Amino acid sequence: AISQLCQRSESGEIVVQYLAVPQSLSPWLGMLNQVCDSAIFLRIWRRQGEEMSLRSQRQKPITLDEITATICTPAFNLWQNVCKGLYEETITLRDVSDSSGDYRCRR
Repeated sequence: AISQLCQRSESGEIVVQYLAVPQSLSPWLGMLNQVCDSAIFLRIWRRQGEEMSLRSQRQKPITLDEITATICTPAFNLWQNVCKGLYEETITLRDVSDSSGDYRCRR
C-alpha cells in the first residue's frame, strides 16, 4: 500500500520512505545522475576511493560526510577539469592519466 511507502513530513510534504536519502547526499544525486555513464568519471571515482582507503587504515566505518568530502567532491572536480580540457581541446594524455591513473602507457 502507498501508506507503507510514504509519510507526511512536519511541513506537510510527502516523503517516500523506501528512497530515503541522507541529507548529506542530496546535493550529489543530480551530479551522480549526470556522470553515472562516464567511464572517465568512474575511473576517477575508483581512484579517489582507493586513495582514501589507503590513507584511512582504521577500524571504524567511513561516514557519508567523509565520502562526500574525500571522494565525491574531488572526483567531480577532476571530471569537470577533464571535460573542460576536452571541450577546449587543451587536455593532454598526461592530464587524463594524472586524473584517472589508467591511461599511462606501461612497459
